[in-house]
Amino acid sequence: MTDEEQWEATATSGTDEEHKEATATSGADEEQNEATATTGTDEEQNEATATSGTDEEQNEARATSGTDEETRLATATSGTEREQTEPAPAAFAPYARPLPEPTAVSAPFWEGARQHRLMLQRSQRTGRHVFYPRAVSPFGAGDELEWVEASGRGTVYSYTVARRATAPQWAGEVPYVIAIVELAENVRMTANIVGCAPGDVRIGMAVEAAYDDVTPEVTLVQFRPVKTVTVSPPG
Repeated sequence: MTDEEQWEATATSGTDEEHKEATATSGADEEQNEATATTGTDEEQNEATATSGTDEEQNEARATSGTDEETRLATATSGTEREQTEPAPAAFAPYARPLPEPTAVSAPFWEGARQHRLMLQRSQRTGRHVFYPRAVSPFGAGDELEWVEASGRGTVYSYTVARRATAPQWAGEVPYVIAIVELAENVRMTANIVGCAPGDVRIGMAVEAAYDDVTPEVTLVQFRPVKTVTVSPPG
């Protein structure tokens, strides 16, 4: 073999080695690329997992938010139900009839009626009661009148049944009883008898004060039959 042929063979051999090295390098590069691709895939999977976790957290947040809203709604509903079950304050129907106009002299009588108490004036000198309210004692000069609470008990002294209204405002009330009641304190008052049929009223019938709150500020004094309790003798 000539020197040139040996050089060519050597060159060819070198070329083969370079080819092998290139091939090896190429293989290594491919493996690295595959590894990189694999790593990229793993990262993508991790990102996907993280995203999935985020989605789950968002779903949990939505569920929690929904639960909070349901709780608020339930609380609001419960509050509404409590409001519905609570009794409403008493309301007064419009009163279309004349009302008393208290004066400085009669004010204690009407204030007592508003408290469901029957108040009368009484002479300090004689101890006798007075009605209607007065600024000056009928028992002479120097006597003073004081306000005291009465028993509220009495009897029907006289009465009439109004079958035709005494004024247009009472047209819807007929028939009704207008009575003079003699109180246990020996004074007489004019008032309606309520709590029984007009035909059941009798002179001498025992009655007691009844109070009609017609407005928040005004209470009218009326009378009703005294309820009797029958006690059976011991057997």
